Amino acid sequence: MSFGVKLKGLESKVVVQGPRIVQVSDPFIDSEDGLRTVNAEILEMYLYGYDQRGALITVKGGRIFGLSKLQGVIKALKKDSDFPARLYFDLELEIVDWGIM
Repeated sequence: MSFGVKLKGLESKVVVQGPRIVQVSDPFIDSEDGLRTVNAEILEMYLYGYDQRGALITVKGGRIFGLSKLQGVIKALKKDSDFPARLYFDLELEIVDWGIM
């Protein structure tokens, strides 16, 4: 997983890894586009990695930490197929530690 971080005057791309607990719904056909869809929620994640300068970053997210729901959707790219699929999530994360702060 990778994401961008922007703080006042600071911008960095971070590649992180670590445990995640994801809960998914049963697959269904979306009535708007006819694509096979699965609702998902990341219940807990605690990720770590290094930014472009080599500084350690630790990030947590999910309801287990008292943060907002991390809800997403897994959606097939074409009808009558499960794969390939695209995954979308709205994330609110807390930076626990960043070696440059």
